Amino acid sequence: MFYKGKGLKKIKLGGSKMLNYLMTWMKCKFGEEDGQAMAEYGLIIALVAVLLIASILVFKDALASVFQSIIDGFGGTAPSS
Repeated sequence: MFYKGKGLKKIKLGGSKMLNYLMTWMKCKFGEEDGQAMAEYGLIIALVAVLLIASILVFKDALASVFQSIIDGFGGTAPSS
């Protein structure tokens, strides 16, 4: 029998008892993955932020042109900086 999770539910895997014991021990020892998921989400958010900043820097002139054409369409002038 293989025991899964905190409730230690029995799951039949077949095979030798030693393999089942090893699988049970590994699940109990390394089964906690809550912190790992949060770290992965943090890495994904950081990657998206870096890609967003890089794309803005690469397309800076094109974006300025688009916003200038929008301002011109409204008949205004862009503030000087």
